[in-house]
Amino acid sequence: MKDCFSVGQRQLIHVLEANQKDLALIFAKQIKKNILELNHSINSSGLYQLADCAAYYECETVAVHDGGDHQIIVARVLAIEHDPDLQPLLFAHSQFTQLAFDPEGSL
Repeated sequence: MKDCFSVGQRQLIHVLEANQKDLALIFAKQIKKNILELNHSINSSGLYQLADCAAYYECETVAVHDGGDHQIIVARVLAIEHDPDLQPLLFAHSQFTQLAFDPEGSL
C-alpha cells in the first residue's frame, strides 16, 4: 500500500467544527467506531470528506523530512473550502476550547 503522505500524494485536511468533539475523540481513538460509518462523501478529487466541518484544505505532499520519532510533512495547499458561519474546534492545554472574539471587531 502506497503511503498516503509520500511526495505527490494528495490529502484532505479537515478543520472540525466546534460541535464535533465526539468526532475528534474517534480520531484520537478514545471512542471506537468504524471510520467508514461516519457521515462522509467523496470530493471531486476522489478524497474522503467528512461532513459538516468548518474548513477543508486539499493538499499535495511536496517533501517528507525525518523528525526523529515522527515525520515532518510539507505540503502545498491546492484548494480551500470553508464555512464562515462555523467556528473551528480547538484543542489546547489538554482541553477543547473555542476562539474568543474581540467585541470591538477586526482590524
